[in-house]
Amino acid sequence: MRDPIRNAIPRFVLYGEEGAGNDPGFVHIETIVARSSRYEWEIQPHRHDYFFQLLLVRAGGAQVEMDEINRTISGPALVVVPPGVVHGFRFVPGVEGVVLTLSSDFVHRSTSIADPLHQILESARLVSVTQDVADRLGRVSLEMLDIQMDRREGQGALLTAFAETWVRLAARSIDHAATGLLDDVRMDELRGLVEKHFQEQRPVSFYAQALGMTARNLGRLTQRHFGCSPKELINRRLALEARRLLLYSNASGRQIAAELGFDDPSYFSRFYARMTGRRPSREPGIRQ
Repeated sequence: MRDPIRNAIPRFVLYGEEGAGNDPGFVHIETIVARSSRYEWEIQPHRHDYFFQLLLVRAGGAQVEMDEINRTISGPALVVVPPGVVHGFRFVPGVEGVVLTLSSDFVHRSTSIADPLHQILESARLVSVTQDVADRLGRVSLEMLDIQMDRREGQGALLTAFAETWVRLAARSIDHAATGLLDDVRMDELRGLVEKHFQEQRPVSFYAQALGMTARNLGRLTQRHFGCSPKELINRRLALEARRLLLYSNASGRQIAAELGFDDPSYFSRFYARMTGRRPSREPGIRQ
């Protein structure tokens, strides 16, 4: 059975609220205090399958955990959490800021893959921002909080428009020239295919055919954009999911190997060691 292991990592739309299904057009904003204070300022590791979250920490700080990232931040700062990324926070009591939650289809409001709106949502990030940027985002946030409380017809569209303004303001604060983001739509499509099929361990030819190109041309593109072969790209995603399950579920190494399509647990152990430099048994909390 695959679902019980995958579901060991809690899935939410908003933290602590049941339900993880897709909800196109969803936009929600709240203060960090409003939710984290209910949980003694600690948000346990979880994931959102179909939602982006953007946090503005205006003042105060937090310990932030996002997959391989584990850092302490002080405001003003931005945290961007794409769908599927396991993340958790330990906030300084009384922290000031907001959390903006957006359905995954929000990215389609971008005009192209080069659009800053697309780029800021493309990957997990944790960046400091200037006080001026934080103040501007704070003013837009106040407007959004007021709109969200107004239940009149048509306010949803207005909230979405303000959300786009918020994200575009945030995007301007980031130097995208240094982030190595994708500049080819086919590579964006490839990442979507990998996300959908990585557990099936499909051959590179499957991805090449889906993108309408030869395996050789696909290899050239992934080398140019990612610095690795298509197989290595797929393996990286597989290793990332393995680490998430090792850290955040109570499943054994054997169960996780089966979950990720490995018939031989020993081969899975060697694969994981090759990709991460550690044996699965060396990860915290792993059962044998």
